[in-house]
Amino acid sequence: AKGGRENKPDEKNDAERAKEVVISTERFAKNERDDPKRLTEDRKARLDNLGFVWSLRAKKVDDHWEEMFSKLLEYRDEHGDCLVPSRYERNVKLGKWVETQ
Repeated sequence: AKGGRENKPDEKNDAERAKEVVISTERFAKNERDDPKRLTEDRKARLDNLGFVWSLRAKKVDDHWEEMFSKLLEYRDEHGDCLVPSRYERNVKLGKWVETQ
């Protein structure tokens, strides 16, 4: 063993790992193409037309962003700017939200 380290049989070099990732990705793509239950573009469009929500988490994030944006508009209308202090007493969450935008 070089440098006092043994090569363990379960250790793989980067090239071997990369090859496995490529093979795994190719298998996944083939399964997606060959799966008759796969959601087709037409089916997706039909669900979209119904207003289907694809991710409840994403919708919650979007809804929260819209709510905070509305609060920022209210702040701007009252104060004439969007310089919300990070510890804004009337709405601490708004101050923190503005910091992260």
